[in-house]
Amino acid sequence: MLFSNSDFTDVDRVRAAGLPDGPPGKRWDVLYVCRPGRRAALAKDWDLARACLRRLCAELGLRVLVVGRFDAPDLPGLEVKDAVAWADYLGLVARSRMVLIPHRLDASPRALPEALALDVPVLVRDDLLGGWKYVAPATGAFFTDDGDVGDTAARLLGQDVAPAAWLAAHYGRERAERRLADFLRTLDADLPHERVSIAGRISP
Repeated sequence: MLFSNSDFTDVDRVRAAGLPDGPPGKRWDVLYVCRPGRRAALAKDWDLARACLRRLCAELGLRVLVVGRFDAPDLPGLEVKDAVAWADYLGLVARSRMVLIPHRLDASPRALPEALALDVPVLVRDDLLGGWKYVAPATGAFFTDDGDVGDTAARLLGQDVAPAAWLAAHYGRERAERRLADFLRTLDADLPHERVSIAGRISP
């Protein structure tokens, strides 16, 4: 059964935090986030991200925001911000035209459905272990490495997308709770409703 903790993302909560005054204007073309530290750099594939940023900034001239990494390369169009609180981060996502997800080991990052909930498409590494299920023509595109990330980003910027509508039709917390409840009842048809309800709310 394909199930991720990120499936329980509360879309209404994300939109309330990230879009308090409605959809904002776009300031950046691409956003990438990675907290300081070696472990985060590995999980978020900082090495590949840096190579991709060079392509996106130097070759395409895109405006890129990096959140959390002050060791980012010095490139034209690249801006760096310190790690921020969750609601502030969502506000930055909402002001971006896409989110870069070069991860492989961070199997199903919550950043994916959060971006979609804010109606922001995603540019995702094609061998991500779990979050690939959120990528469709309406939500974003896959890339392989820094060799094709530029062309893929350029296509995505011109692509007709509807991330929030797609997410609402396929995922979201209530839908995930129902799926989990249905699965639990295949294991125990007599499982009390109260226990199913609690199990469906294991994620904050």
